[in-house]
Amino acid sequence: MERVLFIGPGRVGLALGYALWQADAVDGLTYCGRRPEPPSHPLFGQGTADWHFGLRAPSPDERAVVLAVPEDVLPEMAHALAGHGPPPVGTVALHTAGALGTDVLAPLHAVGYSVGTF
Repeated sequence: MERVLFIGPGRVGLALGYALWQADAVDGLTYCGRRPEPPSHPLFGQGTADWHFGLRAPSPDERAVVLAVPEDVLPEMAHALAGHGPPPVGTVALHTAGALGTDVLAPLHAVGYSVGTF
């Protein structure tokens, strides 16, 4: 099992992370967000998930990045994350915006991420 990095601590990202944790499918979760403090959610209250203020690249033990952000900011987030440089080998970046394909993640693919959607 590995750790998962979530960009965006909204309802979709929190629900997905909580489901992965409940299924014992991950070693740990980290969330990045725009606010200094994490949202009120059992993942943070129980110490299950880590919180990072702002955007950061995945660490070597985080092999999946989930961009759980609104469709209108997804291109900006993909470019910003790509600006952090290549990921650890074998890292996948996925997004949860159902109306968009993988083209929006092209900047991430260009720096070495495998890309996909949920």
